[in-house]
Amino acid sequence: QNNPVIRLHKHHNELHPVFSAEDILGMTEFFLEKKQVDENNAGTISFIMVSKTGLHAFRVSNVAEAEHFSGIYPTNNTKEIFIDAYVKEVVIESIKECNCTSGAVFDQLLFDNFITFFKGFVWGFDYFYAPHPTDPTDNYTWTKKS
Repeated sequence: QNNPVIRLHKHHNELHPVFSAEDILGMTEFFLEKKQVDENNAGTISFIMVSKTGLHAFRVSNVAEAEHFSGIYPTNNTKEIFIDAYVKEVVIESIKECNCTSGAVFDQLLFDNFITFFKGFVWGFDYFYAPHPTDPTDNYTWTKKS
């Protein structure tokens, strides 16, 4: 039986239009919690975020890898290490590259640096992105980015 489990949230326009470090850590906690409740459907867990630039989604692709990655960050110390690495490699790097903290160029740099950061780990999750369609009556087109 396939019972998808989805966590959905939104980044309002004042937040960065990519998953934050705290979002990722929250996703790992959500995964562990839901896996404990229904281990048979652990591979159907997704985490979706809506931002001003589009839809972002993590989907479990490898339960064992997701469980391993999620098990690394349960303590405050390891969470802080992860958050610091994210801020340095995604946010600060984006600021340095454009000497700005907002706008379309900054948003694209955040997106690109997030993808680079994401590809630096074995998560057990795939990352998908769908920009908002130009025509609001069109469907979203998802692209796997991991």
